[in-house]
Amino acid sequence: MSANVETMRRWVDAINRHDLSGIDTMIHPAIVDHHLPPGIPSGSVGVAFWCTMLHEALQIHIEIEDALEQGDRVALRGTVTGCHVADFAGLPATNRSFSVSMMSIERFVEGRVIERWENVDVAAMMQQLT
Repeated sequence: MSANVETMRRWVDAINRHDLSGIDTMIHPAIVDHHLPPGIPSGSVGVAFWCTMLHEALQIHIEIEDALEQGDRVALRGTVTGCHVADFAGLPATNRSFSVSMMSIERFVEGRVIERWENVDVAAMMQQLT
Protein backbone atom coordinates (compact mmCIF):
# COMPACT_ATOMS: atom_id res chain seq x y z
CA MET A 1 0.00 0.00 0.00
CA SER A 2 1.36 3.42 -0.93
CA ALA A 3 2.08 6.10 1.65
CA ASN A 4 -0.70 8.34 0.29
CA VAL A 5 -3.33 5.58 0.47
CA GLU A 6 -2.15 4.79 4.00
CA THR A 7 -2.51 8.49 4.90
CA MET A 8 -6.10 8.44 3.62
CA ARG A 9 -6.87 5.33 5.66
CA ARG A 10 -5.42 7.01 8.78
CA TRP A 11 -7.51 10.14 8.13
CA VAL A 12 -10.72 8.14 7.70
CA ASP A 13 -9.88 6.21 10.86
CA ALA A 14 -9.36 9.51 12.74
CA ILE A 15 -12.75 10.76 11.51
CA ASN A 16 -14.41 7.51 12.56
CA ARG A 17 -12.83 7.71 16.04
CA HIS A 18 -13.57 11.46 16.22
CA ASP A 19 -9.94 12.09 17.12
CA LEU A 20 -8.56 14.81 14.88
CA SER A 21 -5.54 15.51 17.08
CA GLY A 22 -3.09 14.38 14.37
CA ILE A 23 -4.89 15.97 11.43
CA ASP A 24 -1.93 18.21 10.54
CA THR A 25 0.14 15.11 9.69
CA MET A 26 -2.50 14.10 7.12
CA ILE A 27 -3.77 17.32 5.59
CA HIS A 28 -1.92 20.47 4.62
CA PRO A 29 -2.87 23.63 6.61
CA ALA A 30 -3.72 25.37 3.30
CA ILE A 31 -5.93 22.53 2.00
CA VAL A 32 -8.58 23.51 -0.53
CA ASP A 33 -11.65 21.33 0.10
CA HIS A 34 -14.10 21.86 -2.75
CA HIS A 35 -16.76 19.96 -0.78
CA LEU A 36 -17.07 22.38 2.16
CA PRO A 37 -20.30 24.37 2.25
CA PRO A 38 -20.32 28.20 2.29
CA GLY A 39 -19.55 29.72 5.67
CA ILE A 40 -17.07 27.05 6.73
CA PRO A 41 -13.54 28.42 7.32
CA SER A 42 -10.90 27.57 4.72
CA GLY A 43 -7.85 25.37 5.26
CA SER A 44 -7.35 22.58 7.77
CA VAL A 45 -9.27 24.57 10.40
CA GLY A 46 -12.39 24.40 8.24
CA VAL A 47 -11.93 20.72 7.46
CA ALA A 48 -11.60 19.91 11.18
CA PHE A 49 -14.64 22.08 11.95
CA TRP A 50 -16.72 20.32 9.26
CA CYS A 51 -15.65 16.84 10.44
CA THR A 52 -16.62 17.77 14.00
CA MET A 53 -20.02 19.06 12.85
CA LEU A 54 -20.67 15.86 10.91
CA HIS A 55 -19.77 13.74 13.89
CA GLU A 56 -21.86 15.74 16.37
CA ALA A 57 -24.98 15.91 14.17
CA LEU A 58 -24.78 12.72 12.13
CA GLN A 59 -22.42 10.39 14.02
CA ILE A 60 -20.82 9.52 10.69
CA HIS A 61 -18.74 6.45 10.02
CA ILE A 62 -16.91 5.96 6.72
CA GLU A 63 -16.13 2.55 5.28
CA ILE A 64 -13.59 2.58 2.45
CA GLU A 65 -14.54 0.14 -0.32
CA ASP A 66 -11.81 1.05 -2.82
CA ALA A 67 -8.69 3.22 -2.74
CA LEU A 68 -6.84 3.81 -6.00
CA GLU A 69 -3.77 5.94 -6.60
CA GLN A 70 -2.46 7.58 -9.73
CA GLY A 71 0.32 10.12 -9.62
CA ASP A 72 -0.30 12.62 -6.83
CA ARG A 73 -3.99 11.65 -6.37
CA VAL A 74 -5.91 9.05 -4.40
CA ALA A 75 -9.49 8.18 -5.30
CA LEU A 76 -11.76 6.65 -2.67
CA ARG A 77 -15.11 4.92 -2.99
CA GLY A 78 -16.97 4.16 0.17
CA THR A 79 -20.08 4.10 2.27
CA VAL A 80 -21.04 6.71 4.86
CA THR A 81 -23.36 5.59 7.64
CA GLY A 82 -24.65 7.40 10.67
CA CYS A 83 -27.54 8.52 12.81
CA HIS A 84 -29.06 12.02 12.74
CA VAL A 85 -28.87 13.02 16.44
CA ALA A 86 -28.70 16.85 16.24
CA ASP A 87 -29.77 19.72 13.95
CA PHE A 88 -28.03 19.56 10.58
CA ALA A 89 -28.49 21.77 7.52
CA GLY A 90 -31.68 23.22 8.98
CA LEU A 91 -33.19 19.80 9.70
CA PRO A 92 -33.93 19.04 13.36
CA ALA A 93 -32.67 15.69 14.66
CA THR A 94 -34.73 12.74 13.44
CA ASN A 95 -32.77 9.96 15.21
CA ARG A 96 -32.95 8.05 11.93
CA SER A 97 -30.04 6.08 10.53
CA PHE A 98 -28.70 6.43 7.01
CA SER A 99 -26.30 4.69 4.65
CA VAL A 100 -25.13 6.37 1.44
CA SER A 101 -22.37 6.06 -1.13
CA MET A 102 -19.49 8.50 -1.46
CA MET A 103 -16.53 9.11 -3.72
CA SER A 104 -13.61 11.47 -3.29
CA ILE A 105 -10.36 12.45 -4.93
CA GLU A 106 -7.49 13.80 -2.86
CA ARG A 107 -4.40 15.51 -4.27
CA PHE A 108 -1.20 15.16 -2.24
CA VAL A 109 1.84 17.37 -1.77
CA GLU A 110 4.71 16.22 0.43
CA GLY A 111 2.64 13.40 1.93
CA ARG A 112 -0.40 15.50 2.92
CA VAL A 113 -3.71 16.26 1.24
CA ILE A 114 -3.60 19.74 -0.30
CA GLU A 115 -6.79 19.63 -2.38
CA ARG A 116 -9.89 17.44 -2.38
CA TRP A 117 -13.18 16.86 -4.14
CA GLU A 118 -15.99 14.75 -2.67
CA ASN A 119 -19.42 13.57 -3.76
CA VAL A 120 -21.82 12.12 -1.22
CA ASP A 121 -25.30 10.94 -2.19
CA VAL A 122 -27.00 13.72 -0.22
CA ALA A 123 -30.37 13.13 -1.92
CA ALA A 124 -30.43 9.52 -0.68
CA MET A 125 -29.37 10.65 2.79
CA MET A 126 -32.13 13.27 3.01
CA GLN A 127 -34.68 10.72 1.80
CA GLN A 128 -33.62 8.37 4.59
CA LEU A 129 -33.71 11.13 7.21
CA THR A 130 -37.11 12.62 6.32
